[in-house]
Amino acid sequence: AQRAGLGAHAAAGVVRDGVLVPQAARAGGARRDCNGAVLRSCLRFSAAYVLAFAFFLTMELWSLSTVGGAEVMASNVLVAGKRLAGLRVVHYVARQHASASSAAERAALEATLEARIAQVTSAQNSLMFGNAADGTDGFQSDASSDLQAVLMLTDGCAGTWEDATAQANCTTYHHGIMMHGVHAALSSFLEQVRNLASLRDGGLSTAATLASSTGQFVEDMENYYLSAALRESLATYKGDAEDEINLHMRIMAWVVAAYALANILVYAIMYRGMLVRLDEEIKHTRTMLLLVPAEVAHSLPSFRKFVKSTTADEDS
Repeated sequence: AQRAGLGAHAAAGVVRDGVLVPQAARAGGARRDCNGAVLRSCLRFSAAYVLAFAFFLTMELWSLSTVGGAEVMASNVLVAGKRLAGLRVVHYVARQHASASSAAERAALEATLEARIAQVTSAQNSLMFGNAADGTDGFQSDASSDLQAVLMLTDGCAGTWEDATAQANCTTYHHGIMMHGVHAALSSFLEQVRNLASLRDGGLSTAATLASSTGQFVEDMENYYLSAALRESLATYKGDAEDEINLHMRIMAWVVAAYALANILVYAIMYRGMLVRLDEEIKHTRTMLLLVPAEVAHSLPSFRKFVKSTTADEDS
């Protein structure tokens, strides 16, 4: 009778603070507690995925926004290098033309000279005004420094040259032609190269052609002034590209450090507490197992199996 009464009492519910709580209400509360715990756990686990997604999305968008600038930087350096190399080729072909003895040979060299002059002019205009085919955007854009604009337009002697003597004489050479900027000086140089070819075609000897004022101007500009200014311009483009790369690497390091710090905070605030509580719940469950009467434990095979597996996990 006593066991029957206890069974009926257990079926009806339990008494809490003098009030009988029905068994159905207890089950509903337990389900709500379980659902809340599962939801909190899911939110904690989801935080890591959200954090990782935000990190990779930020890196992707940032890379897409900076790749265009990096490509322009590389194109500027490439075209500036072609411009400097083209200047040297023009000077070399002009000397070969002046040294040629036959009219046919000079005609062939003159065609080559015009093609090289066109290449140098194209490279200069591409750097000055931008060219979609070359990938350049013009020296006045954000991809170039202020020194580039000064060199091209107002002072072709600016910067730090390897030949300090040539740089000191640059401002006064040929009535200060370099002080009008590299763009104007390069145009004058190419025009004088054409004039030099005309002098040779007009009947002057090789020595007389090279010794003329036009020949001396071409020699001095390529050997001392214009080539030095173009090297300074190329170095400026390279410096801009290196600064962009260094900025890119610094931002990447900051983003990675922020992501690592966020992961540490997520672990410290969310996961560590959850793991501690989980360990406590496991210990409480194992403690509750000791309160089960022995005859009940032996009469339920599934319960015995569960106790053995739990004990084995604890031993391991």
